[in-house]
Amino acid sequence: MVQSHPVEGHSALDAPVDPLQLKRRLVSGGFWALGAKIGSVVFAVGVNALLARLLSIEEMGAYFLILSVVTAAALIVRGGLEQTSLRLVAESIGLGALSRARSAVAKVFLLVTASAIVVGGFLWIFGWGLLADFVFQIPVMAAASGLITLWVIAMAYQMLIAQTFRGFNDVRLASIFGGLATSFLSALFFASVWLTVGQASLVTVLTITLGCTSLSILLGLGLIVPKVRAIPAGGEPISFAEILRNAAPLLVVNLTFIIIETADIWLMGAFRGPEEVAIYGAARRLVLLISMAQYVANSAISPTIGVLHAQGQTRKLERWLRLTATLVSIPGTLVIVAFMLAGALILELVFGPTYREGGGILIILAVGKLFVSLTGSCTATLVMAGYNRSVMWISLIAGAIGLGAAAAVVESHGGIGVAAAMATAAGFQHILMLVFARKLCGVWTHASPKMLPQSFRLLVRYARRD
Repeated sequence: MVQSHPVEGHSALDAPVDPLQLKRRLVSGGFWALGAKIGSVVFAVGVNALLARLLSIEEMGAYFLILSVVTAAALIVRGGLEQTSLRLVAESIGLGALSRARSAVAKVFLLVTASAIVVGGFLWIFGWGLLADFVFQIPVMAAASGLITLWVIAMAYQMLIAQTFRGFNDVRLASIFGGLATSFLSALFFASVWLTVGQASLVTVLTITLGCTSLSILLGLGLIVPKVRAIPAGGEPISFAEILRNAAPLLVVNLTFIIIETADIWLMGAFRGPEEVAIYGAARRLVLLISMAQYVANSAISPTIGVLHAQGQTRKLERWLRLTATLVSIPGTLVIVAFMLAGALILELVFGPTYREGGGILIILAVGKLFVSLTGSCTATLVMAGYNRSVMWISLIAGAIGLGAAAAVVESHGGIGVAAAMATAAGFQHILMLVFARKLCGVWTHASPKMLPQSFRLLVRYARRD
């Protein structure tokens, strides 16, 4: 038997979710996630703008490549465990099984620690040297192998902490420690370096970044440990086998995500010069502005997906999914229009005159991201409902298409060709996710112009109530 405990802000299986409470939770969480994500993106863009002035364009290209590899390696370290933790914690709390949630958090952190030791050790001893010498020809990658390895581990823990907060439906802390704190600290330090020194080496930049990420992790751990310890122990614990069984398909999904999200800049690094890599990387960083809205939606609604799905409230779940998707599509579309009208100028203003050549790349990548906004939280719905294998196969197919097409055009068409291939693959992937969310979960997740008035009325009512 699963032990049941009452908890403030959550309902047991036999008690329906209070509609007013659900509205306030989603909108409040959305506001927190929105504010934090806007801050994260603003600071992240600011950091990249500062780095473009602190580093040469060749060093900037190397930085973008190292960042992409670190991001990919951190995904491997997490192995889908952070998404598994989010789902199991939200689902357990929704069922009132608090001891099960506590067990899930503790065991997921142990598994990520073990993974960090294995993956980090391999990268430190073998990986960075191989990549530096035979793929990207970046000597600093091998020279700073220890520093970069620690950055990988820190980034893995950063997302794990954020997703654990989100599983407890604490969107405020999840938003802060999911990137906002690190971005703020990094912007502060790099601005100080730019104003006082005017330039920096790539190793200095990596050291500052690692220090800011580590400080954010320590603060996050200091807040999450008491939260977990406050949960009553006992009951039926979750097993390592169950956690790994849920995480295994997500590991494949993450590997495919690496292909879709980072293979483009890896191909540019392997086949094109560092200047082209820097220009392509700058365009990729600005596209974060479009991803911002979807991140907000997923941050706010993911725990509720787990609760409503566990309680079988399909119609209510679809309504909230489509309301959030409709709101998300608005800022994404506005950013697309801005990039189409003045993409090259925006790149020049943020990064400098050399980077305006990436205007076409920026538009193509942005159109691909627009599909993510329009299809809504379809991937999050499938993951939170437990359909990890479907997500895995869809991601594998889309990843193979994107990688094959990008590899075929990188030498002949450069950044424009690679951007077109990856944007097409991303659009195809999310359309499939949308269809499968309907087939397997019984809900549509896409945006609809007809739902705009209802979405705005909800926001206005909430604002007046507060």
